[in-house]
Amino acid sequence: MNYYLLQFPVRRPRMPCTVKISVVGARNLPVMDKRSGSTDSYVVVRFGEQMRRTEVQWKTLNPKWNQSFKFEISDDADLLCYVVELRVWDYDVVVTGAALAPEVLARCAEAGCRVIQVSGEE
Repeated sequence: MNYYLLQFPVRRPRMPCTVKISVVGARNLPVMDKRSGSTDSYVVVRFGEQMRRTEVQWKTLNPKWNQSFKFEISDDADLLCYVVELRVWDYDVVVTGAALAPEVLARCAEAGCRVIQVSGEE
C-alpha cells in the first residue's frame, strides 16, 4: 500500500483589529511666534494610509493634547508593514505655507519626547 503526503497552502482567516495611538504632549517646543514667545502646535498622526490630527494647543511651548485615535486594520498580519508617523506642526506657520516638521521633531527628540503607550485593542 502506498501513502502519499499531500500539502496544501493554508491561508489563515483575516483578523481585523483596532490600533489605538495616544498623543499625550510635548515639552520645550521651539518658539515659532516671536511676538508671543510661543507656538500654536498640533500633531498629525499617520498609520499606514490613515491620518488623524489633534486639536491645536494655542500659545504654549509645552502642549498637552491627551487625545487618542483608533485605526482600523483589516488584517492583523499586515501590522508589520505599517509605519506610525507623528509630526508636530505650528498652526500659523502651516497656514502661511512654511513647513517646520523636521526642526520641531528634532527639538522634540532632544527634549525627551517618547512614545508613552502603543497598544492594540480587540
